[in-house]
Amino acid sequence: MRTPGFVAATCVAVLLACGHSSSKNTSGTSDAGLLTVPTPDGGTVGALDGAAPAVGHVDVLTQHNDVSRTGQNLYETTLTTSNVRSATFGKLFTLPVDGIIYAQPLIVTSTPIADAGVHDVVIVATMHNSVYAFDANSGGAPLWQVNLGPSVPNTEVGPFNDAGTQRLGTQNIQVEVGILSTPVIDRDNGLIYLTRKDYTSSVQTLKFHVLSLATGQDMPGSPATITASVEGTGTNSGTTITLDPILHAQRPALLLANGVVYMAFASHEDYRPFHGWILGYQYDAAKKAITKPLVFNVTPDGTEGGIWMSGQGLLSDGTGIYANVANGSVTAPTGGSSYGESFLKLSFDLQPQDYFVPYDFDDLNTDDIDMGAGGPVLIPGTSPPMITGGGKSGVLYLVNTTNMGHLGTVDNMASQWFQATTAIYGAPVVWTGTGAPLLYLWGVGDPLKEYSMSGGLFNETPVATSRAIVTIPARGQDPVGALSVSSNGAASGTGIVWAAKPLQNPDHATVPGIFYAFDALTLNELWDSSQNAARDSSGYFAKFVPPTVANGKVYLATCALPTNGPSSVSVYGLLPGVDAGP
Repeated sequence: MRTPGFVAATCVAVLLACGHSSSKNTSGTSDAGLLTVPTPDGGTVGALDGAAPAVGHVDVLTQHNDVSRTGQNLYETTLTTSNVRSATFGKLFTLPVDGIIYAQPLIVTSTPIADAGVHDVVIVATMHNSVYAFDANSGGAPLWQVNLGPSVPNTEVGPFNDAGTQRLGTQNIQVEVGILSTPVIDRDNGLIYLTRKDYTSSVQTLKFHVLSLATGQDMPGSPATITASVEGTGTNSGTTITLDPILHAQRPALLLANGVVYMAFASHEDYRPFHGWILGYQYDAAKKAITKPLVFNVTPDGTEGGIWMSGQGLLSDGTGIYANVANGSVTAPTGGSSYGESFLKLSFDLQPQDYFVPYDFDDLNTDDIDMGAGGPVLIPGTSPPMITGGGKSGVLYLVNTTNMGHLGTVDNMASQWFQATTAIYGAPVVWTGTGAPLLYLWGVGDPLKEYSMSGGLFNETPVATSRAIVTIPARGQDPVGALSVSSNGAASGTGIVWAAKPLQNPDHATVPGIFYAFDALTLNELWDSSQNAARDSSGYFAKFVPPTVANGKVYLATCALPTNGPSSVSVYGLLPGVDAGP
């Protein structure tokens, strides 16, 4: 097995820049312009000669576009601030599926599909444990569809009630628990990696799957049952702490780095006892096997410390892996090994490298205003390199990844910190199309805000603020703005911020939503799905799921209970007959 922590830095740089980001011509093709995708029976499906993606075509192979989780697509050549208007832009078609969607739709262009030729494909995963490959441009019936096994009814999650007759269940997740996190696609090897919960014979297990991109079928050696244990003195552990599949949720999107798939865990509904975990699995195609996992426990001498980040994926900058940790024990500053309420950096073999904990972590724990509610973002082009993020307090932190600072003080809490909004769920997005990074943040009951950077720090007064506010009172009810941003590089009139918002409180409920497009410079509204609701309605809000922007189209997950019709992906773009212009 290749040791993941010691791969050459040049390999990592290639991974970050090309193979697993949203970028031009992310093809994974050979010099001859050919692409072959493996099938589970040991064969391959080959693309036609010349089937490599055209220059400028974009793959979105991982949540929020890249392993920095910027949420930006800088190669959008069709959609502009001029043509994203109600007269020219709207819903083109929908892709119905069999379960609620909490995973961001992913895009693979010019990929061969068994018995179906070469297609631009959108991959959709559901909580019914189903995965679909649809043609990304025309909709219609799935190119392939697989169901990986029975999902867990949401009533069967968590500990038993006091009478011992029924589990407490989870209403944060409606109906069933299946594929909860966003998968990641390994285009170079023609594979899809994902995790799910299984309920075979009423036994709950966590599964890690490696699927063929060509067929959707499990590759040889897949799936593996996810298990982990560490020595520790934490809550109810005795001397060993074990990952309990009934209490734990694998919410953050998967990270693929150096051939290893990293996944993080928190709890369902804060049901105790639980701990935060990060695991790393690797698929060995030659041996037809999934390796035993790398394992890190966040609080082995304490409790809690879940990593959920509102579905944002673990990050990587080529030197390590980053996460935001939620409420939990904080003993690392006094020589212990628990990292609650932290920005945390690990090596690729999951050894702690550095961390930052706010000085007021006790208050954050006591008042349940954890930092881990929001997902962090690595900001491109900063020197020294910076990571930013925040949580329920609404404070935005800027942390130097080469010297994270450990425990902050009242006067020196991070490189920068300020009250940016009311409460942060989901994640900000960063746009570098204009050169200096711009950060977009939509907090609870607050307008969408745009922050600029100069001198390596944020300007603490927003440079632009939207007029749109979805007011749902009471911090903690997470009416998150799920964001993405697109542009054709620095071309004038192409920067657009896309935002999905709920219209009612989505906590413990499935509620209607609204979908917006804003000018990325001014935050003036360009379009929203209510302007022509009969045509463009965004349906039921998919909590924490960002829109996916690629190749002139926007893919928006929607969630509906079975009584309200099927969940689906709504696909938006220029209406038929509209000229995209030069």
